[in-house]
Formats: sequence, C-alpha cells, structure tokens
Amino acid sequence: MKLISLLTFFSFVLQSSAQHLSPKQLLLFRQMPAEVLSKKLMKKGWSFMEDNKPTQETMGKAVVAYHPVEPGNMKKGAEAWCVLYYAPESASRLLYNHFGNVTMQKITKKIRKRGMTLIDKGDELRGVNSLASYADYADQELVFRVMIYELSDQFGIKIFEKEDYLQAKQNNRL
Repeated sequence: MKLISLLTFFSFVLQSSAQHLSPKQLLLFRQMPAEVLSKKLMKKGWSFMEDNKPTQETMGKAVVAYHPVEPGNMKKGAEAWCVLYYAPESASRLLYNHFGNVTMQKITKKIRKRGMTLIDKGDELRGVNSLASYADYADQELVFRVMIYELSDQFGIKIFEKEDYLQAKQNNRL
C-alpha cells in the first residue's frame, strides 16, 4: 500500500511540473529541429498542435501545448505553450507561454546571472493580446523578451539570437 501511495505521489509531482521548462531547456529547445522538439515535449505529456512550414515570406511555426483545453484547437487555450519559429536561412526563435510564477522566477534569475541589459520595454506588441507589459533584455549573444499578460500569473518569454532580434526589429517583424 505504501508503494502505491509513493508511486502515485511521484507521478503527481512529475505530471504537475511537466509544463515548467527551465531557461536551460528553453535555450536547448531553440536550437532543435521542430520535429525533435515536438517529440521531446510529447514524451513529457505535451500535445502536438501544428507545424506550419516556412515560406519565402514567413518563418515556420511549430506549436506544442501542455494540457490543451481542446486538443487540436489552439483557440481554446492550454496550461502552457511552446512555439518554435524556424527557417533554413535564419536562427530559430522560441516562445514559451506559461501560467504560474515559479518558472518566471527561474527565468528572471537567469537574466540576472547572464548580466543582461534592458534594451526595450513597453505595453503593446503587434499581434499579442492581453499584454500588460514586455521587456527585452540582451547580452552579447541573446535577447530574452519577457511578456507579462493581464492575468497576474501568466507570462511568456521569447528567445532570439541578438543579431536576429536586431534585424527583425529593423524589419518590424518582432
């Protein structure tokens, strides 16, 4: 009986933390091909949602969700989202939306550890709904865009290579 209780407890702990992705994981995921990222997250209980291949005009977009309200329907919501933007000729970008402060604290700590500098901030971004504020932090290699949504426990982080970020900003494609 104790063994069953212990296994149930550990199963619950692993399941409840599966949507939490560390900054280290996010940095690794950003460099993976879309198929590999999707498979890796699906092993952790995430659901594949879509993969729009890149075109001449736009980057590809692979979307994986943790506990989607309605599998296959991105309009209904999920507990967490991981979106990889990719193209053969440019660096990949990764967007991670999460609902809960634990992971946000880890990301903030990582920003401080990397010695990143605030380079931009505001409260409006094209194509982003329910945004309360955003802040872009950069070091020599990367830019982390931290987005806080209107609901207090919802946030997102988008990771760019610095050169890609600067070019996208110039082209108004952030």
